[in-house]
Amino acid sequence: MLDQIDVGQMIAQKWDELSSPPALPDEWSQFLCKTGPLPSMQGCRRRVSRFHFRQKAMLQRDGEPYAVCTKDVSREEISFVIGCQLFPCERVKLWLPNGLNSELTVARCLRIAPSCYECGARFALAEGEAEHVAAILRMATQNR
Repeated sequence: MLDQIDVGQMIAQKWDELSSPPALPDEWSQFLCKTGPLPSMQGCRRRVSRFHFRQKAMLQRDGEPYAVCTKDVSREEISFVIGCQLFPCERVKLWLPNGLNSELTVARCLRIAPSCYECGARFALAEGEAEHVAAILRMATQNR
């Protein structure tokens, strides 16, 4: 169903009406403004660089669309904020405003505030879908 509509238009016009939009805490008022690479933290076990990637997006879970805000992205994972709890190993589909979409496997979900959960997910790519991640990374690095 979502393949046949203009996802970007839906996100722009109806994001607040989608299921469970995240209620960002007041201290996150500048959340959507950050861009560029994330600084590495001492003792961090991450193997790849991450980039701020802040924008409104849509997540599909069991056929239902949910409002999310993407947070950061690497070539292996993406993090986002959602208004409801997701569970590790759950499979979801993320849609970006430009129509790019990717299957994800949830790795973690942490409650930040009421109706605000920060989730990390791995790209669950089928053979030949690596160009989706490359396109997302290009978008993140061009926003600097």
